[in-house]
Amino acid sequence: MLKNELSAENRGLSPASITQYLRCPLQFYFSRIVKLKSEDEIEESFGYNVFGNWIHETLEAISKKVIGLGEPLNKQNLIRAKEQSEGYLKRIFEQKYKGYEIETGWNHIFGLMAKNLVESYYDIRIQNLT
Repeated sequence: MLKNELSAENRGLSPASITQYLRCPLQFYFSRIVKLKSEDEIEESFGYNVFGNWIHETLEAISKKVIGLGEPLNKQNLIRAKEQSEGYLKRIFEQKYKGYEIETGWNHIFGLMAKNLVESYYDIRIQNLT
């Protein structure tokens, strides 16, 4: 099996594989040779693409459900959208990004940034209407 891992088709061992082998040969064997995966693997931090999608999906949901697509924008709708934005951020995150932990680490900071970004978006929209 190790010979297959080192074959030309598999492009040999990566530096990460070598490090993993040196740290724990058994872990290397199960993850790289047998290809076992942990069912409960949780990514610690999501990338900017996930962050951007989360913001866009939240704004889209708010536009559809709070403001109403095709409805004329008015100050009251935008204020209501801003007030409900944190709840929508949480719901969208729970529905679409279940594999990420949001309460700690970098993701917690991303969550605070998302809240600030969406609220600032509505502040600017409100200001532009008045």
